Amino acid sequence: MSADNVSLTEEVAQLKAQVAALEELLEVYEQETLEKSNRLEKTLQELAYSDDALRVLKSILASMGNGVVVVDETGKFLFINPAATEVLGFQADHILLHDWTHVQNFYRPGDSTPLAIENFPLVRAMQGEAVDTTELYVHLPEQTDGTWLSITARSLRDDEGNLRGAVAVFHNITHIKHTEAALRESEAQSREQAAKLEQALNELRKTQAQLVHTEKMSSLGQLVAGVAHEINNPINFIYGNINPAQHYIADLLNLLQLYQQVYPNPAPMIQAEITKIDLDFVKQDLPQLLRSLQMGADRIRQIVLSLRNFSRLDEA
Repeated sequence: MSADNVSLTEEVAQLKAQVAALEELLEVYEQETLEKSNRLEKTLQELAYSDDALRVLKSILASMGNGVVVVDETGKFLFINPAATEVLGFQADHILLHDWTHVQNFYRPGDSTPLAIENFPLVRAMQGEAVDTTELYVHLPEQTDGTWLSITARSLRDDEGNLRGAVAVFHNITHIKHTEAALRESEAQSREQAAKLEQALNELRKTQAQLVHTEKMSSLGQLVAGVAHEINNPINFIYGNINPAQHYIADLLNLLQLYQQVYPNPAPMIQAEITKIDLDFVKQDLPQLLRSLQMGADRIRQIVLSLRNFSRLDEA
């Protein structure tokens, strides 16, 4: 074999080796490309699923009756649902959380000093604290009366446990506060009227004992009739408000029952609050409390009727 033939054979062998190497590299490249394509497709599917889940979550939050506010770790508002805009009275997305109390003043129950920003539930949650059902009062410029809010706040953390913001739920409890105030006022009036009535009865007994011997029972009858008349008007006012209060409470309890039927599996924070306040006991005890109040009012009316009958006997 000549030298030229040997050289040509070596070149062919080298070319075959290079082609084989290129084919091997091409196969590896195609395999890697396929794997990358599969990973990309999976990632796109996960992103699409996450986007759908996010839209569903936003839709749920937007339809909630309670206000929901989300902020990041800098205090920037990330999400405010319509209920939060309505209950808070303004769009908070143009300010930072730490400037919120410069726009609105929040107050604790019985405190006339505005709440400091560091004590605001969302700010406390941004520091890692769990805040449950904090009651605050806020007065909105366009409202004659202020609004009572029950606020629950929690921290938001990433997979590594780092604080990334906070979320708060605002529940308007103004109607509950008004109902509680009306019940307390009615109860106080009932106690006051009962005390006055008891005092009047004691005084009447003493007067009766004195007038029996002086033959002035007719004057006593007139006195009893006057007392009965003075007591009858306010007790009728109290008695007349009991039925509306019962209807209001029944409406609230029915609304709560409907909410529990529609949402049988509430969020953990709501379930925790239900357990904390012993909701079943409250639902059972509140109607009984109103019935006791009505029984007390009935008792006072019976006493007034007895006084009137007594005055008629004196007139006879």
